[in-house]
Amino acid sequence: MSDNEINFTFKELEVEGLISLQKENEIARVLSKLDGIKTFDIGNNKIKLSFISYIISINIIKEEIEKNGLKIISNKKSLNPFTRLINRLIKSNEKTFGSKTLDCCNLNKKNLYNKS
Repeated sequence: MSDNEINFTFKELEVEGLISLQKENEIARVLSKLDGIKTFDIGNNKIKLSFISYIISINIIKEEIEKNGLKIISNKKSLNPFTRLINRLIKSNEKTFGSKTLDCCNLNKKNLYNKS
């Protein structure tokens, strides 16, 4: 199979702080040993990758990077749409009802529409 026939996944990971030259070399050595990674570019506080997702997952790549002393900054945009929707609903409900356990009897007593 040629590279044109393979679907590569492209990701950009942001790491905490700047990456030293020594750490960059360590991470390059680790990434080059992992099956499924086609290319990577390490610079400043970012690691750009292209890999074959059915051979290696992004979670395994992140684990290997973190094992070698770099902390990955989570990117909320990488959450799937359903998870983002649920998180927005949770925040909205906490704003409207507070963080206490909801009780249907108490909800009926509150006037949620007229806040005077």
